[in-house]
Amino acid sequence: MNNVRGMSRTNQDKLAEFEAKRDWDGMIAFAQQNLQADSSNPDWWMVLGYAYSQKAEYEKAADAFAQVVRYSPDQIEGYSLLAEAYRMMGQHERAIRTLDRSLLIDRESPVIYFLIAENFKALGRTERAVEYYEQSLRRDGRLVPAWYGLGVAYAQLGRTAEYEQVVRRLRELSPPDAERLAQFQPRAVGGRAR
Repeated sequence: MNNVRGMSRTNQDKLAEFEAKRDWDGMIAFAQQNLQADSSNPDWWMVLGYAYSQKAEYEKAADAFAQVVRYSPDQIEGYSLLAEAYRMMGQHERAIRTLDRSLLIDRESPVIYFLIAENFKALGRTERAVEYYEQSLRRDGRLVPAWYGLGVAYAQLGRTAEYEQVVRRLRELSPPDAERLAQFQPRAVGGRAR
């Protein structure tokens, strides 16, 4: 739980114990207890959402992360975690709308553009995904997951030259990811790869 800034050291240590034991129910109960004392504290809503997401209870996680956004609308992490919960529920359009709102806070976050790309890819809108992977990489040219996602998208679109450039770039940044990407073969477009 790295996202809880204003929490006492004692509470952070207690959360670390829950996390080490993977005691998500204990973490949920602890967060709920603290929320009874202060229901507008975004840190405790974040803890609650995190614990629910670890249990794959994404609807409850989304409800908690929505409270983070409500009580701390300038905290970009709340938006990205809320969008991730939506993505895990298969609500990709909703995730994209949430991430678009977060761009009003920080238009330079490479992670937000990457997450938008991942949701477009899940919707089968590969060309749109490419645009957002490229936006992400313009902001952080070392973001390995964005390079990998871009390479997969190029392979799906049959854009062989671009795909091969991405494989080469990944060999510099992360050889294991380059090898994983190299297993994809660009799809033939119109009867042949381009």
